[in-house]
Amino acid sequence: MNKNITLLLFFIVFMLASCKEIGTSEDGQFQIIDSIPFDEKVTFSDLQKNVISSNRCIQCHGSWITDESKVLQRIVKGNPEASSFYIRLKNGSMPLGGPPVSTETLEVVERYINDLAL
Repeated sequence: MNKNITLLLFFIVFMLASCKEIGTSEDGQFQIIDSIPFDEKVTFSDLQKNVISSNRCIQCHGSWITDESKVLQRIVKGNPEASSFYIRLKNGSMPLGGPPVSTETLEVVERYINDLAL
C-alpha cells in the first residue's frame, strides 16, 4: 500500500479513536450542571459550564471551543435557528457519536444565543 495512504488511514483511525469516549450509551446522557434562573441572562461562562464542559466538546474540538470569539463565529445573535452551533446540537450531528444533548442543554444554548441580541 502506498505510504501516503497508510499514513492517511492511520490518521483517520487515530482521530476516530480519540472520540471513542462519547459513545452512544444511555449512561452518557448529558445533563445541565446548574440551573440558570429564567430571569437572568445566560453568559458564556454559563454556556461553558453547562454545555461545553459537561458535553465533552473539548475532546473533539480542542481549545477553540472555550474561546468566546471563536464560538461567536458560529452564532447569529438572536437567531438560534440560523446558528450552526445550535443547529448541529439540535439535529444531533453533534456531539459526534451521540447521544444527543438533552432538551435542557439545548434550551441553555438557545437562551445564550437569544440573550446575545439584548
